[in-house]
Amino acid sequence: MIQFHIQLDSEIPASTQLYDQIRLAIASCQYPPGHRLPSTRQLAMQTGLHRNTISKVYRQLEEAGLVEALAGSGIYVRARSHERGGEVSFPITRTVS
Repeated sequence: MIQFHIQLDSEIPASTQLYDQIRLAIASCQYPPGHRLPSTRQLAMQTGLHRNTISKVYRQLEEAGLVEALAGSGIYVRARSHERGGEVSFPITRTVS
């Protein structure tokens, strides 16, 4: 598991620090397409942040098109796409009619 480091005494909000670190992990393929991100509980234990803060970061990542939330399954890194709304490589299989 990637270790995220949050500086609580920083002028940069903790949620922004976490967002930037996860975005970097995705961009550098430390979290490749289809990878399941840690649960909010796991990240809360690792970073000391509240689960609501982590949920907010995950929503922002989803809005940016970087991850896909699958109810009851988790948050997964989306396949890279030049278009917003590109297909997800894992674990969803989409068929074209």
